[in-house]
Amino acid sequence: MNPYSIPPLLAGTLALVLGFFVLFNNARERLNRLFFGISVAIFIWLGFFSWGYSVTDPKWALLLFRLGYVAVCFMPILA
Repeated sequence: MNPYSIPPLLAGTLALVLGFFVLFNNARERLNRLFFGISVAIFIWLGFFSWGYSVTDPKWALLLFRLGYVAVCFMPILA
């Protein structure tokens, strides 16, 4: 595992945990569900980047970074 892949993985996991915390506080509130959606998008984005930093093949890394950027497209939509 590349040491550069650890910070995005930790930050993404922390964002997902925070999203679950807010969602379970009041799941019926629309704002809480939207915040959870943004948190999931952040987790997917940083998870793919962490995975992209870990692979050794540049073609796979580029594919993983591009897949990570798909989740970035959903963040402004949810905001």
